[in-house]
Amino acid sequence: MHAFRPMTTATALLIGTLVGAGFLGIPYVTVRSGFLSGLLHIIIIGVSVCILMLYLAEIALRTKQNHQLAGYAEKYLGSSGRMLMLISTIGGIYAALMAYLIGQGHSFSYLLTGTSQHALVALLAVWIVFAYITHRRASVGKSEVFGVSLMFTLMLLIIVLKAPSIQIENLATFSVSDILLPFGVILFSFLGFSAIPEIKLILSKHPAKMKRVVIFSYLCAGILYAAFTAVIVGSYGLQIPEIATLALGKIFIILSIITLSTAYLSLTLALIDTLVLDCSFTRKKAWLLSNLVPLLLVLLLASFDKAKFTLVIGIGGILSGTLTALLILAMLPRARRSGDFKSKDKIQAYYSRWLAWLLTVIFIIGAGAEIINILT
Repeated sequence: MHAFRPMTTATALLIGTLVGAGFLGIPYVTVRSGFLSGLLHIIIIGVSVCILMLYLAEIALRTKQNHQLAGYAEKYLGSSGRMLMLISTIGGIYAALMAYLIGQGHSFSYLLTGTSQHALVALLAVWIVFAYITHRRASVGKSEVFGVSLMFTLMLLIIVLKAPSIQIENLATFSVSDILLPFGVILFSFLGFSAIPEIKLILSKHPAKMKRVVIFSYLCAGILYAAFTAVIVGSYGLQIPEIATLALGKIFIILSIITLSTAYLSLTLALIDTLVLDCSFTRKKAWLLSNLVPLLLVLLLASFDKAKFTLVIGIGGILSGTLTALLILAMLPRARRSGDFKSKDKIQAYYSRWLAWLLTVIFIIGAGAEIINILT
């Protein structure tokens, strides 16, 4: 019983990190590849990232000092590893911020006018408000717990209310040409590597429990994603918009706006901290880069008609997920050889060269398919 409360806290943290606003894009890409293809993606990617999370947890537990991801990469891979991990982390956050801005623009436009014609104007208005809020840092932190709770409420409400509307024929579609389309979006939705350092601190007196926390959290996230996708795809078929809640009515659009807002604000603050602590920027410069770069990139994509919610999330998934996966696979053998704690005990996850190569192939094929999708 003495380990119950830390385990509950750690599990809530990891599930909250996993179930971000990215899940809103899974039905759109899934219906185009086919529901069974999307479900297979959820299973394969979920298991693959869960294994990598177990490896990262072991790396953290074999290291005496507490680090963020860039710190672990520097310890075991040197300065080049640190730089690559920073690129992965910062690039993934930028992609998420861009996607959330796009999602907010479309959501507000739909809410106020019933169409997405005014999405860019709405996006600019929302960006001004967000830039002001993140400048006044103290007014943001209290909303994070509320945002995570709202995401779960939103998903469960949709699953319960829309389950009776499922039409089996909508779940029977399949497209060979788009079979790998869901990879980037679903990978993005399973990324939770940044939670490991904090989970290590929470479970400092119960390190062997990290494996159980990781496995249970990924199982819960996978079930939620599969159920949500089945309900939306089964109910709407090919009529699903890129942001699933746009098809569900104003109340769900409002809920998704709040969800996207809290996710955006939390990530912006995380990026500001990363730029200040890991890149030695002043807080003013970090705030400017954290707010201005995503807006400029979205406007650039919009000029080429590429400012798409799922497209940007897919880019974030392959950039952050694939690069981080390869770095973790490179770090683990070194952590076992030269880490502070080398003994084989309950913290060790199963590892073999064939499994490492299999994971590498999965991520490289998925990343390649996503890049082809971006370019076509």
